[in-house]
Amino acid sequence: RHAHSDTGGDASVGTGDPPSGPGSMTLIGIQARTNSSRLPGKIKMEIGGKPMLQHVIERAKQIPVDPPKMVMVLTTSQEDDDWVVDLCRVLHISHYRGQPGDVLTRYAHAACNLEMKGREGGDAIMRLTGDCPLLDPFVSSQVLQLYLRSGADYASNTREWPDGLDTEVFYAELLFEAGKNAT
Repeated sequence: RHAHSDTGGDASVGTGDPPSGPGSMTLIGIQARTNSSRLPGKIKMEIGGKPMLQHVIERAKQIPVDPPKMVMVLTTSQEDDDWVVDLCRVLHISHYRGQPGDVLTRYAHAACNLEMKGREGGDAIMRLTGDCPLLDPFVSSQVLQLYLRSGADYASNTREWPDGLDTEVFYAELLFEAGKNAT
C-alpha cells in the first residue's frame, strides 16, 4: 500500500546518539556521496558559505517529528567520501558507511544497527538526499504524518511536489524485506 502527499558496509556510526528510552523512533536517513556522475562533488559545493550537504543536515534536524528522530548520513566506504564523514563529525551527526553501489543495503544496515523494529515497534525510516539544500522541514513532516495516519506501507511526495522537496517514508521491516529479495 502506498500513500502520496498532496497536502502542499561497515557500521561506522559517528557522534550523534539515537533517542533513548522505550518506544518508537524515526530514522531520517540522508544519502550522500561525493562521486556524482552528473556533477561530481556537488554536495561539497558552497551555498552561502556552507557546503550543500550541511544545509540538508540542518534542515533535516528541523523536521518536527513525533516519535523521536535520529538524523544519520548514509555514505559510501570510498575514500572520496571521507569528507562526508568529517563533516558529520564536525556537525555531531551520525553516519553509516557502506558499499558504493548499494544504497538499499546502507539503509537496511543502518536501521538494523539501530535495532529498529518495524511496524510493531512504530519505527519509520525517512529517506532524503544530500543534494536538496532547499528541503522544507514542514513538507517532510507532512509526509511523515500522512504515512502515520494512513497506515500505508510507504508514503511519498515525489509525484506531487517539485524536485528538491522529495521525502519518502516507510517501515524498517519493508526495507529488511526488500533487502532479502534484492538481487
